[in-house]
Amino acid sequence: VKQSDEEQEISPLHLSCQNGNVQILELILSSINNGSERLVYANKPCKAGHNALHFASLYGHIECVTTLIEKYDVDVNFRAPTDGKTAFYASVEGNSKLFYKINYFHDLFLCRGFV
Repeated sequence: VKQSDEEQEISPLHLSCQNGNVQILELILSSINNGSERLVYANKPCKAGHNALHFASLYGHIECVTTLIEKYDVDVNFRAPTDGKTAFYASVEGNSKLFYKINYFHDLFLCRGFV
């Protein structure tokens, strides 16, 4: 049974990523002036344990995924505490193009020693 947005306690950022609205995503994150606070908010999971990147990946929104990773340094290796899945796995369920995009970023992080 899928939980409602209210039960998951998802943020406006999560909703914008779920709906593929990169303009709202940008508006929300650019309004947080402190870089470290912005990064914390961008990576913050909902009650079900999924962050903005999970939502964008699951629903197949490549532009949101790219923006979150390239512009806001969202952690591609973040694992949802509820199911242990990264956005990489969510993309498999959502969209094959995203699977390859996230796989590229994951491999890039491996090469740079971040994982």
